[in-house]
Amino acid sequence: MTYVTRLSSFSVNAFNWNNCYCLEDFLIAIVLLGIALCNLWNTMYVSGVTNPVKTGYVCAVRMYVNKQMLQYFQQTNHSVALSYSDLSVWSFVCDAYLDAQVIPKLRSVHETVYMLKIGWAPRVRMTVQTRKQDPNEKEKMVKLPEDMIIEILSILPVKSLIRFRCVCKSWYVEVQSRSFISKHLKNDHNIHLVIPHTKEEKDLFAYPNLSYTWFPDKTLGELSLQNFLPQIPIGGFFRGPFDGILCIIEKDISLYNIGTKELRTLPKILHYKGDWVGFGLDPVSNSYKLILVDTPYLKTREGSECRVSPIVVYTLNSDSWRNIEDSNISYIYDYFTGAESGTCLNGVCYWLSSYRDTKEAVIFPFHLGDEMSREIIKVPMQEKYGLSLGIYNESLSLLHMHYVTKCVDMWVMNQGCWTKQLTVGPLVGLDVCHPLGFWKRGSFFLNAVNPDKKGGCYMGEQVILYDPSSTHNTKYSCVFTGYMVMNLLIYKESLVNIKGDDH
Repeated sequence: MTYVTRLSSFSVNAFNWNNCYCLEDFLIAIVLLGIALCNLWNTMYVSGVTNPVKTGYVCAVRMYVNKQMLQYFQQTNHSVALSYSDLSVWSFVCDAYLDAQVIPKLRSVHETVYMLKIGWAPRVRMTVQTRKQDPNEKEKMVKLPEDMIIEILSILPVKSLIRFRCVCKSWYVEVQSRSFISKHLKNDHNIHLVIPHTKEEKDLFAYPNLSYTWFPDKTLGELSLQNFLPQIPIGGFFRGPFDGILCIIEKDISLYNIGTKELRTLPKILHYKGDWVGFGLDPVSNSYKLILVDTPYLKTREGSECRVSPIVVYTLNSDSWRNIEDSNISYIYDYFTGAESGTCLNGVCYWLSSYRDTKEAVIFPFHLGDEMSREIIKVPMQEKYGLSLGIYNESLSLLHMHYVTKCVDMWVMNQGCWTKQLTVGPLVGLDVCHPLGFWKRGSFFLNAVNPDKKGGCYMGEQVILYDPSSTHNTKYSCVFTGYMVMNLLIYKESLVNIKGDDH
């Protein structure tokens, strides 16, 4: 019964009547249609379903989406540029969207409706030859709803979206709109984990001495050694990524979109090191801005230290730099290793730091709208070490590692106040060094020493994922083992146009 049901549901979705050119295809269509009708009979009468209209509606909607999708491609002159894999991705996401939107609404019909599940992408048959069509066929066709198109497109990878821009003019305009780019950034379908780590001890002084292992799948089931960075000269480094954008600092400062492979060299500025770097969208001007904060120490003639911390802001739309004078930065003593790349949320960039006099840990905010720091944020703990700043449920959050008790606290800021979200531990059997950052659904990463190697490095050699919602006996698992793991990079694929609105 299950096999016949799957076969019939696959046949209804996979067969395209417009491509029936020979007797063999026609006979196959008759056989598959017979199997589908038999299965529909069993579903409606043997199982006791008394409303065949709703049952048929689910099958009809699936056929409708696949047919419209093919007709969209066939009506353009650029269908040759769309590969079979692109069509399969589109079909798979269409099925996923329909299963999420249509089937739950018809849940009362019968549980066999769920047999129309994700994974049966239709068989796509495309030829370079163009089929002769009725001139009025385009007018007769009922178009796919625009909101459904946007929902489906918003969860596709950047590589597919770049190719889909050639389908039609409306798709080209929509994919490059600010609203769609923001919508695409908010989903978790195109998020990747990148782990920077040094090479083995024998190659520690070779250039480049850093390797990057990244996970192309959000399930962290596979890893890849493919380099996702452009060629960076000796002495150069990068900060980020911010919304899929890297800031590359060497002789010149450049912005690089990892997903679209776009590179933009910025105008030259003097006296910068980029101790702190932030990049985010200014909600006031609706333009992206890059912030560089330098934290040098200068000696006066009397021998005392004088703090000079210039702030420069680059605006993407105007392609210009601006110097910012901020008195709050003079109270800041230093920055945290691994916290050089700021955390940007709702038009504000945040960096972990500490007060110059008391060494108390604080958070330095910089508002992109008015380009001011305003009030420095105090953290809810006394310790300076074992902290990691990030975003959890669209709120500023902190992870704090207690080295004595081996517990990890998660703090979330709501309306200007810190609230302890949860406490994990004690983590028995893990020699945890420090928290690395947040992942998804409340899970987070920890840096731990490899227990199999004697005299492990203090910077840790394992990346541990802790998932509080896991149903397994142990809520943590090792996702990576390497030599001297530094920090983590959470990379989201992005369509942000670093060329600016004029391009």
